Amino acid sequence: MTASRKTNLFNSPSGKLKVVNAPLILFEPEANFTISAKVTGKLKAVYDVAALVVYQDDETWAKFCYENSVNLMPTIVSVVTRTFSDDCNSMPAGDYAYMAIVKRGSEYSFFYSPDNKNWSMVRNFNLNTTGKLK
Repeated sequence: MTASRKTNLFNSPSGKLKVVNAPLILFEPEANFTISAKVTGKLKAVYDVAALVVYQDDETWAKFCYENSVNLMPTIVSVVTRTFSDDCNSMPAGDYAYMAIVKRGSEYSFFYSPDNKNWSMVRNFNLNTTGKLK
């Protein structure tokens, strides 16, 4: 999948900017799930990203990103949006990242591995989804 320029999924914490136009491949998961993928992309510009996303609607979602940081370095990033987005850069990554999302009830965990063997939890949070995920 290739995204056009100036696309994103981000609701700024200040409330002054909301961009919800990133291309998404959506499917409805089971109530509890684990999804994992080897994620990569041609990261050229700052904030270019490939991501796994939990999406309910424009106000409730979380994304787990393989993102080009401001230093033009692939970085593991997580963003949780409950009306407003937060943004947390975690660690540098290589040419790709193994990433997983685990959901149990309203609890979500993001996991990262550089080699698909040794996994680290990047984030654990509650996303109180009230409707079906897409």
